[in-house]
Amino acid sequence: MNLRQKMGFWKYLIASLIALSVTLAGTLLVLNMNFFGYRIPSPNISIDYIKGLFWAFILLFAIQFLPIPNLHKQRISLIWIIKLFVTLGAMLLYEKQYILDAYSYYKQSVSNSNHSYFIMLDGTLFIEWLGSSINSFFPYTNSYHALKVIWAFFGLMAIYIFYLAYEKVSIKKNKNSLLFIALFPSVLFWTSILGKDPLAFLGIALFTLGIAYLDKKQNSKAWALIACSFFLLFMVRFWLAPMLLGGLCFYTVFSVARTKIQRFLMFFTFAVIFYFSLTNMFSYLHIFSINDFIASINQNSRSWAEHGGSGQAPPSFNSLKDLVLFLPQGTFAALFRPLPGEINNLFGFLAGIENLLVLCLMFYVLRFGKGVSKAFPFINFCISYVALWSLFYAFISYQNLGTAFRFRLQVLPVLLIIYLLVREYKNQQIFESNKLLHFKK
Repeated sequence: MNLRQKMGFWKYLIASLIALSVTLAGTLLVLNMNFFGYRIPSPNISIDYIKGLFWAFILLFAIQFLPIPNLHKQRISLIWIIKLFVTLGAMLLYEKQYILDAYSYYKQSVSNSNHSYFIMLDGTLFIEWLGSSINSFFPYTNSYHALKVIWAFFGLMAIYIFYLAYEKVSIKKNKNSLLFIALFPSVLFWTSILGKDPLAFLGIALFTLGIAYLDKKQNSKAWALIACSFFLLFMVRFWLAPMLLGGLCFYTVFSVARTKIQRFLMFFTFAVIFYFSLTNMFSYLHIFSINDFIASINQNSRSWAEHGGSGQAPPSFNSLKDLVLFLPQGTFAALFRPLPGEINNLFGFLAGIENLLVLCLMFYVLRFGKGVSKAFPFINFCISYVALWSLFYAFISYQNLGTAFRFRLQVLPVLLIIYLLVREYKNQQIFESNKLLHFKK
């Protein structure tokens, strides 16, 4: 037996052992689903779980037929397998511990009530309608775990779309960056739940890829992606659309060489559009004055604290000055908290470690990011979107760090793309500097 044959033997042996281990683990989980899934409103939780496994393998098979490069298929398949360990494995511990909105979404999707319609701006009704439609048209999906696996697949596609946006603007096009984005713990976890988060994540990903196409002057594809993004976001979390629109405005004004008059006119035009967008959103929320705005923020801050706070009293605001003074503290909480030691349980510990890592990555960006926007104008959109998002969520995140960690999924891939572009820019600067020194010698 030659070396190649020996390596092939060991490869198949390891694959067989992994398959056997997965089969045994799946069998044990099925036999113990009454223990893990007692909160899930399913009549037969073991059969429910088996349906989830069925759809997990169907979607793994479907990946092989996607119209994408073979190398991407291999990496997406690997990510999907790891994601399934989270969706059908680690997620069970989370579901055993907490009462989730996902249970209500599933229960409504299989109920006899009429879900033949949805209403714009009502994310809950849209999720229930989509779950009910999937249950009606596809076999073996009237299952909590089957729907959760399908939602996790939406999350997988969103991860890949974020990577495509990075690859579109990158010069080096490092394929490992897909794994870097996809395997970031909270990206892996929060895109694997049944709820609004994976779909909102998909909407943001489509918009981000649209900006990347704009960056390469492929306008027709760009606006088609942006339109799809807006439709999805208005179905799920409509308030994200003005933040992305603000990022688009900033990118359009400052990412292309223009005269000062052109920039002023464009900025003024976008400011008017943005103003009317916010006015319509505030009208929908019944906010008609500064006092209404402040009262709404106070009310929302307290309501999120009641959902499960961080041990900190919600801030009280009496004027615009109070709002402005609170913003640095609130935006830091939205982006980087909880830190290690702030939430004393397993999930809090893991969240703290990840947030500390994100904070270190952002220190790297601040340290080496000077001049990067000239090399990668796309980063102007990323920074402005993150800034607008953090200003909005500052008033929600401070007093509910668990919610803060989940909502940060909406900007985390963008933060990671900023880091990847800054690192690429720094490495390019080092390469050019070394090349210049070598030439002088």
